[in-house]
Amino acid sequence: MAPEPLMSLAQVRNLAEGTWDEVTRWFSAKPGIFTLAHPEQQLLFEYADRMRRAIRHVVGDHAWDRMYFDATTVTFERAPLPLDERRAPIYVDTRKLFGIPNPAPRDDTAPDVAVVIQVLRTLPERVDLDDDGRPLRPAHVPPAVHLQGWLLEQHVQHLEYLARNACDGFLFVVYCNEARRRSAVDLREVASWASWHKPSETLWWATRHFRAKTLP
Repeated sequence: MAPEPLMSLAQVRNLAEGTWDEVTRWFSAKPGIFTLAHPEQQLLFEYADRMRRAIRHVVGDHAWDRMYFDATTVTFERAPLPLDERRAPIYVDTRKLFGIPNPAPRDDTAPDVAVVIQVLRTLPERVDLDDDGRPLRPAHVPPAVHLQGWLLEQHVQHLEYLARNACDGFLFVVYCNEARRRSAVDLREVASWASWHKPSETLWWATRHFRAKTLP
């Protein structure tokens, strides 16, 4: 006899979106995060930690650990991999939550729920350079916004691929424009699908849900 499900798909979806709401309040109070070399990795870590603790609380199992985290997958070096070889930075095996008994090991390129966070940043207002023309620490010069937009589209393609393979996907995008520049994002050349929320004068965020086309 199959065990009773601990959570429904709707509960998992609500938890994924609710966790993001918590993270937006957290980073809105810490704008210095966006001066780091890879702020999306910090946001991913915060999201994964909060969502894991939330699932454990809901199911009453503090040993549950079917969430996997690898923030290296949000780099430009990993994006050119074929779609079927990529991994989402946060991916969840929900079969135990849904009451599926004794599931076989899950291939990490075929999760049940996948989460990606992308940060879009403009150049800071001022960048101090050393004698060799390199930014002085702790300043980090982000890639061109159009290049960041290319990586965002790579994430979209991957999540669309996963959705066709019974995976629910969540893409969370943060736009930081501390220098108040008129960038490709403002011109709707990047992330034109986004409906932006604005927690501060220089921060925006948007979400997109990729609903699984078929369920296992």
